[in-house]
Amino acid sequence: METTPLKDLCSSSDFMEDIYAYMEKNGTIFVAIYSVILIISYLLTLSCEEEFISSVFNFVTMDILMIPYIFSLMVVLQIKVDVDTDSNVALSRKPKSIKYRISIAWTILLIVVGIIAIYLIKNYKKQYAFDCSTVYEEYDSNTYHLFRDCSEIKNVQEIKGIDAKHNGLNLCVSCKETAEDAELDNYPDQP
Repeated sequence: METTPLKDLCSSSDFMEDIYAYMEKNGTIFVAIYSVILIISYLLTLSCEEEFISSVFNFVTMDILMIPYIFSLMVVLQIKVDVDTDSNVALSRKPKSIKYRISIAWTILLIVVGIIAIYLIKNYKKQYAFDCSTVYEEYDSNTYHLFRDCSEIKNVQEIKGIDAKHNGLNLCVSCKETAEDAELDNYPDQP
């Protein structure tokens, strides 16, 4: 019987076993389609800084879509190992084969890479959302504002966040405090 460490882990509940079986059967199609969509949306983010593209990229990289994608990718990339199904052999504490141990290490590596990928995508989404957003540059100082109704705003012009980054502008202290209080996550710590 062929198995993988991930399959063994998912076999602890019928629900997870059904999900694993479905992903094993249809995962390749899902991974291929989602990978193409993800690559196209990423390439669009490299070519322009528009809020519509930012919205599309945010939708495509939502956790509710990314987690099944990473799980499907793990299922598709699993190393299948033949194991002995004889109950006497299974109950004896016979050491697992080297191929099975390698598949365990491979599974752990896939999980770690998946977590890192989700973290990096979240950071990229945050930065790209700022690049596409409209900020307000002070004419006479080296600062920009996130909000039009900031208490410290004086004489400003509208610019894109990426322009504020390229011009080396600093975020207004009042806007930074307001953004932190509102728990906004689409402004950079430093431009």
